[in-house]
Amino acid sequence: TYGGGLERFDPETERFAHYRHDPNDPSTLSGDRISSLAEAEGGRLWVGTMEKGLNLLDPRTGQAERFEHRAGDTTSLPSDTVHTLFVDAAGTLWVGTHSGLSRRLDDRRFETFTTRNGLPSDVIYGVRGDAQGRLWLSTNNGLSRFDPRARQFVNYGVSHGLQAAEFNFGAWYQSPSGELAFGGIDGFNLFRPDRLRQVTQPPPVVLTAVSVGHRPVSGPPDEVRELRLGFRDKVLGIEFAALDFTAPERNRFAYKLEGFDGDWVPLAGRRGVTYTNLSPGRYTFRLRAANADGRWNEEGLSLPVQVAAAPWATPWAYSGYAVLLLSGIVGMARLQKRKLDKEAEYARVLEFRVQERTQELSQRQQQLERVNEELAQASITDALTGLANRRFLTEYIEKEVALLHRRYNRLNDGPFTPELLDLAFMMIDLDHFKTINDSAGHAAGDAVLRQVRDLLKAVSRNSDIIVRWGGDEFLLVARDLSGDRLAELAERIRSQVGKAVFEIGEGRVVRTTCSVGFACYPFFREQLDALSWEQVISVADRALYVAKASGRNAWVGFHPGLAALPIQGLFGSISHNTPQLVRDGTLRVTSSINDAKALVWEPPVPATAANG
Repeated sequence: TYGGGLERFDPETERFAHYRHDPNDPSTLSGDRISSLAEAEGGRLWVGTMEKGLNLLDPRTGQAERFEHRAGDTTSLPSDTVHTLFVDAAGTLWVGTHSGLSRRLDDRRFETFTTRNGLPSDVIYGVRGDAQGRLWLSTNNGLSRFDPRARQFVNYGVSHGLQAAEFNFGAWYQSPSGELAFGGIDGFNLFRPDRLRQVTQPPPVVLTAVSVGHRPVSGPPDEVRELRLGFRDKVLGIEFAALDFTAPERNRFAYKLEGFDGDWVPLAGRRGVTYTNLSPGRYTFRLRAANADGRWNEEGLSLPVQVAAAPWATPWAYSGYAVLLLSGIVGMARLQKRKLDKEAEYARVLEFRVQERTQELSQRQQQLERVNEELAQASITDALTGLANRRFLTEYIEKEVALLHRRYNRLNDGPFTPELLDLAFMMIDLDHFKTINDSAGHAAGDAVLRQVRDLLKAVSRNSDIIVRWGGDEFLLVARDLSGDRLAELAERIRSQVGKAVFEIGEGRVVRTTCSVGFACYPFFREQLDALSWEQVISVADRALYVAKASGRNAWVGFHPGLAALPIQGLFGSISHNTPQLVRDGTLRVTSSINDAKALVWEPPVPATAANG
């Protein structure tokens, strides 16, 4: 199930056995959002989850062994988001994740294949095998065939007949007769793997047109053995073709003009190259081609090219230049006297021109300043939503924090109260946002983010700062908000997002919810530097995680409690020992979840797993 754990049905008794995640029991399933199942040896089950890794479950005892991503460990799973599982004929487990394809090596180690190994995308939605022992993978960028013995990938795109480049989670099927089906955003593809053939013969490559100075050379292009360019010939054009007509639009080329190009230049979509203003000398044009299945003609063809030097660039010409230079020096000495006589007149003209130039430079300086201002504004603005970005927050908040410190030091001298000075940080994250991207496409997700931007502007004040923090996460920075008023704003945001109907184009709409976490800076008014503003944002993010772990569509706020709180190690305690601080009364929690016992205090997970 997608949130209720794993269910086993007994047809004889018509009863269900439940396998659920227990945060207090590490021997239970790691999560309740089950994505995939595969049969393991000894009657056990491989159980994949969304965002919580892989489990090996013994249904008889209910005990589960967990396999999760470990940062920095290349032998662990590359991601805790598991989309599909497959056990091949040899009993090897293959795991399709959000960050690549993994093969189980032994009890705890996995080998992972990614785009660096030849995959078209690291997002693997489906894995099935064929009679030759090869794996077929549906991805976020086409279909891929993997030969585990040769460790080679062959990728298929829309031009091969795929319904679209993007496939979907859970949309795969293998018939008893061996047919494979994979579904995506534009339908599904059905095929028999044994009927797909590859062309193994490399294609011959020939010249189809050769021109010098936009004029074709005489004779058939494929019989040209050498090219000679005169000093007036500025343009060399060469066109070519690969003699493989299975899918000519997918043929690829690589060319190099030795003496000019440092390395091979890949070419796709065009069948010609042009060189202009080549320096005098000898060159060799080399060309290789590959067919639609990637078989390269390594030998290719070569064509010598000779470019003649201009008459004025020969050794005789340079000798003449030396004589002219000496004559010029003598002439310049004679002209110098005349030049001195006219210097006064030149000075007057020069002064007038300097004034004109100065005015022109002043105008250009003003234009440059306007351009710099526009660039500076663009550097602190999120391109998709038009909201402020993290760079803006850093520049803005440092000034605000410095002002806050100065005013706190002068509380007794002016009409200020702490409530008017505090900065509130509120983290807002959309729930299950990835589902919108996967089901409707990234353009639909972008449309939802822009509408969420408008909603946040509508429910907040003009003086509040809204920052797109990253992905589907926003940060709201507000002054003069604390206690009940901050909780009212969090509830208003949560409620409005839950009620909103987001249009994603073509008459389609989606709905979603959000989770909110908040905290105020300074966290302790008696000691302003106990936590930096960056750490207070992390505290708000920790509160957001508690809201998401407690069921989403909720808000949670962290405040200092009545009991004394040790400053040493404070941030680490809030991040990793939150439940104990709450029980001790050193940390106070407010939430839209009325039952405090319903709050889930799991330690934070990596950002890629927590988002959505």
